[in-house]
Amino acid sequence: MKHLFLVALIFMLSCTSDDSSDDQQKITGKWLLKSAVVVPDLVAGPPTSTEVDITFEQNSGELVFNGKSSCNYYGGEVKAFTSNAIDLSELFSTEMLCLEDEINEFELIYFNWLNRANRYDLNGDTLTLFLDDDFELVFEKE
Repeated sequence: MKHLFLVALIFMLSCTSDDSSDDQQKITGKWLLKSAVVVPDLVAGPPTSTEVDITFEQNSGELVFNGKSSCNYYGGEVKAFTSNAIDLSELFSTEMLCLEDEINEFELIYFNWLNRANRYDLNGDTLTLFLDDDFELVFEKE
């Protein structure tokens, strides 16, 4: 009877899917920022004269990210990616001075939020990165 129980347990464990592995495949690719939300009151997008994107890809077995903000390029490593938890670490960027104050301010906020994002949601062609329950970055797949 003990052996039957162990066989059944091993079978059940082998049949469970790893959602983070499936999500890792789904998140791969280029995403365009559509809005930055200070929940629940303020919704803002990137400055109208710019396009902000993030691309996730595999590099030597590691999940990494890179993209272009309003006027600077950036990148880093995904240190944690498990059942809706995410940690975008070691964020680096070029240090070009953007010509408009609005763009400079947006980039500072955007990089800060990316660096502190701790949760994600993938729903079809929409990726949302969360910082606790206060901030959201909403992207659409390109």
